[in-house]
Amino acid sequence: MLLYPSTRIQHVTNVTRGERISSFFWVESLVRKYEARETLFEFDQSIQHLTVERGGDDSEVICLTQIYHNLIRR
Repeated sequence: MLLYPSTRIQHVTNVTRGERISSFFWVESLVRKYEARETLFEFDQSIQHLTVERGGDDSEVICLTQIYHNLIRR
């Protein structure tokens, strides 16, 4: 499966042997702005790192995770 943002130009080459079987679909983010999605992704990566470092039961990890989910809901 290939997954890429709609802002990226993609190219499909001609089939020279066999056949091409394809399927496509769109995924819509809950977060409209690209910059906000990027920031949330970086925030989530930091939370994941802290979770490994401190454990999922750490109070700060739990707090940051709750903040992250509240931001996603906004």
